[in-house]
Amino acid sequence: MEKFLNIKSTTKRLNEDNNKEENKRKFRKYDDNYLDFGFTYIKMDNEERPKCVICLKVLAADSMIPNKLKRHFETNHGSFINKKRDYFVRQREQLEKQSTSFIKQISVPTKALLASYKLAFRIAQSKKPHTIAEELILPSAIDMVSTMIGESTANQLKNVPLSNNTISRRIHDISDNINEQFINKLRNKNFAIQLDEATDTYNVLVRVFELRQELNTYLSEEGHNDFNKFIDIDFVIKLAYLCDIIEKLNILNTSLQGKETHILQLYDKVVAFIKKIELWQRKLTKENGKTTCFSFLKSFLEDNDLELPMNSLKKISDHLMTLKNHFEKYFPDDIVQYNWIKDPFSEKPLSNFTTTEEEQLIDIPSDSSLRMKFSSFSLLGFWNSIKDEYPEISNKALRALLPFATSYLCEAGFSAVAVLKSKYRSRLNIEKEMRVAVTTLLPNFEELLNGKQAHCSH
Repeated sequence: MEKFLNIKSTTKRLNEDNNKEENKRKFRKYDDNYLDFGFTYIKMDNEERPKCVICLKVLAADSMIPNKLKRHFETNHGSFINKKRDYFVRQREQLEKQSTSFIKQISVPTKALLASYKLAFRIAQSKKPHTIAEELILPSAIDMVSTMIGESTANQLKNVPLSNNTISRRIHDISDNINEQFINKLRNKNFAIQLDEATDTYNVLVRVFELRQELNTYLSEEGHNDFNKFIDIDFVIKLAYLCDIIEKLNILNTSLQGKETHILQLYDKVVAFIKKIELWQRKLTKENGKTTCFSFLKSFLEDNDLELPMNSLKKISDHLMTLKNHFEKYFPDDIVQYNWIKDPFSEKPLSNFTTTEEEQLIDIPSDSSLRMKFSSFSLLGFWNSIKDEYPEISNKALRALLPFATSYLCEAGFSAVAVLKSKYRSRLNIEKEMRVAVTTLLPNFEELLNGKQAHCSH
C-alpha cells in the first residue's frame, strides 16, 4: 500500500512539474535586450522562438532565456563578441527587409490563383494540351493587354501560374470538385446509367469489302478470271449484306441522337424502321432474291454476274426476322400506355394508377399556368419542374423518361477520348481530363481556392 502511495505521489509531482514547465513555455516572451546576444524572434505555432540574426538559426521556444542565448552566441559566433548593439540592429533590419521582399515575391493575389483555375477549366473543356496556357494563351493575353491598356497592367498577368504541371493539377482539382458535386446530386434521386462500347464496325466491314473488290480487279488483270478459286463467294455475299444493314442501322442511330431524347419521342422512328425491315424481307422473298434494297450486295452480284444463292437468301431473311424481333422486344407496341406523359391535359389515368397518382393527374389540367409551362418546357423539363407540387405522378413520369433512348452521351465521350488521347499524348491518364471535358456542371471555384496557397508564376 505504501509503495502504491509513493508511486502515486511521484506521478503527481511529475504532472505538477510538467504543468509548471508548460506554464513557463506559455508565458515566455522575447525581450528586446536579447538583441545584445544577436537574437530576434519569429512566431511559429503560436510561439515566439529565438532566431539568430547572424546564422539565421531558429532555436526551440524553451531557449528563450538569456543564458541559453548567450551560450549559442559565444559558442558559434565568438568573433562577434565585441560588436556593438547597433551592428545587430542593422542585421535585424536587413533580415526583415529580405523577409518582406521574399514574401512579396512569392505572394500571388487570390485573383491570379482564380484566373489559373478558370483558364485550366477552359483548356480541359476544349480538350487542348496543357502547354497551350504558357506557350500561347499567356503571351497572347499579355500582347493584347499591353496594346489595349498598358505595359504595367500586362505585367500583372505574369503572376498567373500557368505551367504545364500547374494546369494539370488544376484540372485534377476541378475534376474532383465536379465529381463531388455529381455524387451529391445523385443522392436520394432517380437516375439512369448509360454504357456502350467504342466500336466502328461499319467502316471496318466496308474496308474489307473494298479490299475484296481491289483483289478481284488485280486477279482479273493477271488473267485469273475464276474468282471462286481464291475466295468463298458465300462469305463475300454475307459481308456485302452486313455492310448494307449496318449502314442502315447507322442512319437510324444518327436520326435518334440528341441530348434530351427519350423513348416516347423516338418511338415513331423506330416503328418506321421495323416496317422497313418487313419491306426488305418481303422484297427478297417475293421477288426471288432481288437485292435492290441493299446497294453493296446488289453491286457485288451485278459486277460478277451472279444470282443470290438460295442458302444466302434464307440466311439474310432469317437475320432480318431476328433483327425485327429484337427491335419489337426493346420497343414494344404497348408504348401507348405512356400517352398521358406526352399529353397530361387530355389523356385519362390508367387502371394501374394509385388513387394519389390519379388525383394529381386530374389536378394538372385544371391549372392554367401549367399549360403555358408545358408548351415552353421539354417533356423531361416539365415533369421535373412540377415534382415538388405533384410528386407521385411526376416521379412516375420521370421513371419512364429517364432510361436513355440513345447512346448520344457515350458517343460524345468517345469523341472526347479520341481528341484527348492523341499520338502526342498517348500516355495521358484521361479519367479526370475527360470528366471536366464533357461535364455540364460548373466548378465551385470558391471551394477550390479555400485552403490553397498562392505561389509565384511557374
